[in-house]
Amino acid sequence: MSAMVPRATLCLCVFFLLAACARPKHPVTPQLFTLDSEPDSVFPEVMTLLAELNWPVADTNRNVGLITTDWLVLGRRDKLFGETRGHWADCGSLVFSRAATAYGFQMRGSFDLQAAVGDRTQLRIQTTINALDDGGPFASHDIACASRGRLEARLADELNARLSRAP
Repeated sequence: MSAMVPRATLCLCVFFLLAACARPKHPVTPQLFTLDSEPDSVFPEVMTLLAELNWPVADTNRNVGLITTDWLVLGRRDKLFGETRGHWADCGSLVFSRAATAYGFQMRGSFDLQAAVGDRTQLRIQTTINALDDGGPFASHDIACASRGRLEARLADELNARLSRAP
């Protein structure tokens, strides 16, 4: 019985160590939303929302309905819509990984607006989110995170609310 206790303890320690090193489980896929306005109304609202979030725009093509952003960099405790990085992105375990010492995060996105039936817009949002390495002794590069889909949904909800208030 006494030999079983150290063995069980060792097994539990290995289990927790492996769980702590887990990679993000959420797939990185574009999110698709339907907005109750036509693309000509949605495009400027997306631009306004990005400006209010201080999210720099890298490129736009209104003719094809495409907006791409540059990196928005936020510190460890900075919030977006009142929430920190962990709400928006899965960076793997934060116990023993480099993400535990990340000093912030960065994200960029693309917004693809296409006309839909009945003066509506199909909005496809895809984000890329990274935790920023702190530059400590084990620093090598930023940590790729996976979107939880919450940021994209919040952006779409915010746009729908703005468009419903528009004259």
